[in-house]
Amino acid sequence: MTDSNNKLILLDADVLSHFCKAGKILLLVQMFSTRLVLLDIVKDELCRLPFLKSCVDTLIEHFNINQLIVTDDIEIYGEYSNLEKTYGRGESACMAYARKSDDIIASSNLTDIRIYCQKHGIEYMTTMDILLIARLENYLNERECDEFISRVKKRSSKLPCDSISDYESICDPTKVARLRNLTK
Repeated sequence: MTDSNNKLILLDADVLSHFCKAGKILLLVQMFSTRLVLLDIVKDELCRLPFLKSCVDTLIEHFNINQLIVTDDIEIYGEYSNLEKTYGRGESACMAYARKSDDIIASSNLTDIRIYCQKHGIEYMTTMDILLIARLENYLNERECDEFISRVKKRSSKLPCDSISDYESICDPTKVARLRNLTK
């Protein structure tokens, strides 16, 4: 396995959608700079909705986010095709790519990704993990994190907690310590 500081972060549609809905897309860029990746399949999934398309276009045009095409690698595409029979398109693309690349998945769809990632030793983080890192690394304060959660929930998205302090109380401290290193 490679050092976490050198790994790319593969954005799944749900995480990117949460940050768009909260009006905090710039936060992802501030925290993870040039390490963010948008796979073509995830981009297509997001661009079906005009609001999210606008957010994605902003990321690409103004922040030069990395874009990768899943079909460029036959091995990744084959794994994606197998996974897509069971899981969502974006999750399948991220899992297939991460399995070969040893990069990190940013997805909150734990129902789809958790078991596969654990089985194959793939590191992942959720929207709430990113928010907690943002608070711990002083990108956002507690009130701003709670406002983020509230905005996302008001826009019909699910998050597991109503406050960042609630999430921190149930979060694995070892995972948090590992993930905090991603912003360094």
